[in-house]
Amino acid sequence: VLHCPKALELLEDFLGERQGRGRAGGAGETKRNSRKKTLLDTWRELRAFRTWACPLDAAVEDPEDELVEQRCEEIANSLLIFPNATNEEKRSDFELPLAVQQEVFSEIEEKRTSAATFVDAETYIIDLISKRYLCAFKSSPQFRELLETVGDCKMGGDSTRRITQK
Repeated sequence: VLHCPKALELLEDFLGERQGRGRAGGAGETKRNSRKKTLLDTWRELRAFRTWACPLDAAVEDPEDELVEQRCEEIANSLLIFPNATNEEKRSDFELPLAVQQEVFSEIEEKRTSAATFVDAETYIIDLISKRYLCAFKSSPQFRELLETVGDCKMGGDSTRRITQK
């Protein structure tokens, strides 16, 4: 779901409705009433970093390594927070496990950063989205729209029928 642009748009719309933000006016835009980053915001940022950093990892002894380290540090400082933070200090609506955060900070301190630095964080976020929202999303009008948009399926009641073309 997260890798299909239309599915991601509809999931974001669904989550916005659940969290009382609703649609801001088309194209999957939602009102951002909160200054905290959502799971999807964070996943997008981590995935964008990995996509950007992958080609840089392939180059050996590249001067771009400093850029990767710097970007990792910026992301870590903007997204990660340890469990003893106050509500005002929290930057997102969830917390990554302490072990994941410690591994990220360890890679930064030891200058071992790479495109893979945040992979465990991405995996955790995907699992969390799946556990928190996937079942409800599958029962939503947005999911029905997704099936009708990207597949040759029509929703009828609680079942899905494949439409055969003659």
